[in-house]
Amino acid sequence: MPQSFSSLRSLNTRVTLLTLLILVAGIWSLAVYAGRTLQEDVKGLLGAQQFSAVSLVAAQIDQEVLARLQALETVAQRVAPFMRGDGAALQKFLVDREVFHKQFNAGVFVTGLDGTVIASTPVGAGRAGSNFIDSDAVATALKENKASIGRPVDARQ
Repeated sequence: MPQSFSSLRSLNTRVTLLTLLILVAGIWSLAVYAGRTLQEDVKGLLGAQQFSAVSLVAAQIDQEVLARLQALETVAQRVAPFMRGDGAALQKFLVDREVFHKQFNAGVFVTGLDGTVIASTPVGAGRAGSNFIDSDAVATALKENKASIGRPVDARQ
C-alpha cells in the first residue's frame, strides 16, 4: 500500500494526471460549445426552410385568388345590360358558366344594389332573396365599385 501512495506523489504521475484532466476538460468544453453552435445553426436553417415553404404556399394562394378574381371580372364584363335587372336571365347565365362550378366550391351569387341576392349558384343553396349588405366584401363592391375579398365564412350556415 505505501508504494501506491508514493507513486501518486511522484512528479510524473501528477503531470500525467493534470494533463489528462486538462485534456478531458478541453474535450468536454469543446463538445458543449459544438453542441450549442450546432443547435443555433439548425434553428437558423430550420427557420429559413420554414419561411421558404410558407412563402411558396402564400405565392400559390395569391395566384389562385388572383385567378378567381380575374374569372369573376371576365364573367361580370360579359353580363349584358338587359340582364342586370332580370333575375331569371342572370340565373340562367350563372348556371351556364362552368368556371363557377370548378373554381368556387360554395357557388357564387349576384346581388342588386341593395345587397339582396337576385341570382345564385348552386340553385339549391338557398341564397336567393338573402341580403348581404352587412358583408364587408359585398358592401365594398357595391359602394366603391371595386373587387374585394372578405373574411372567411362558414359555408354550412
